Amino acid sequence: MPFCSRSLLVICATVLPLAAQLEHTRAQVDPGIPGYRPGTTITEMVTAVGSDPLAQLCDEWNLGFRKFNPSANLKFTPSTTPPAVKAFVEGAADLAFLAREMTPPELKAFEAKHGYAPIRIPLCIDATIVFVNRSNPLKKISMGELDAIYGTKRLGGAKEELRTWGDLGLRGEWKGRTITPYSRDKTTAIAQLFREQVLLKGEAKPTIVECIDANSVAESVITDAGAIGYAPIVAWYASNRVLPVIPYQSEEAVAPTQEAVLAGKYPMTRLNYLYVNRAPGKPLAPPVKEFATFVLSREGQACVAASGLFPAPPDLVKAGLKRLQ
Repeated sequence: MPFCSRSLLVICATVLPLAAQLEHTRAQVDPGIPGYRPGTTITEMVTAVGSDPLAQLCDEWNLGFRKFNPSANLKFTPSTTPPAVKAFVEGAADLAFLAREMTPPELKAFEAKHGYAPIRIPLCIDATIVFVNRSNPLKKISMGELDAIYGTKRLGGAKEELRTWGDLGLRGEWKGRTITPYSRDKTTAIAQLFREQVLLKGEAKPTIVECIDANSVAESVITDAGAIGYAPIVAWYASNRVLPVIPYQSEEAVAPTQEAVLAGKYPMTRLNYLYVNRAPGKPLAPPVKEFATFVLSREGQACVAASGLFPAPPDLVKAGLKRLQ
């Protein structure tokens, strides 16, 4: 399978140092989410592992938390989700910020190690965006068409594989131009979710160009006029064109706005989760409890919005805060 890395995209990083400025409107934080009230002053380090698309968010949280606790610090180790889960199971971190739920085998491994299950708290909402090069005139795309581009089985109903932009109705110089699909590697949470939601659990094509991280997917599309890619919404680059998506069993294209995501209209969304290791009947260590409480506060959810993700609704936040008590 072809592979791309950010090291191959030096020209993009040099010419467009501000390319990662988000084009979409920053999400709003619901005023019903409680503000942060420090319970105690924290000076210790909190350790966390997690999915790499959440690295920027963890930086935002660290800066925000230190406004209340200047001597505290978050040490976040990003990776793809499986190694992050393994590190959390083995006790290498206080917290895990994950782009998906832990799987039954992962939970079983945690319980075998610790004798109890971890606490799972919905944290914020992500949307998988689909984008093409800014010069591409395509205005929208259906999930069935995405399946015919990325999948081998076409379980979404397409009769033929889509190989050129002409197959999607483009004309002129675009008619014969080959579609080059980019994605993360198949072990990542977003690739697994795309396989489930778009490919309907079919197999991905071996010709997909796999990238080392979400930003590399976006940067590859910037430099390849024939490219199409998908990534978490934090990889929304102004130099690409994000496409509204037509869900299965629908004819209406939906853009990944906060309103559409929260209403369940945008078809490719997921919750991100916070996992906490706490033995039943025992309190959390103060640094862990304070940091987890902060990320679920109005200030912490403002960090979520600043990173490009969507804050959790108040009911999920309040339920999460109860689980920390």
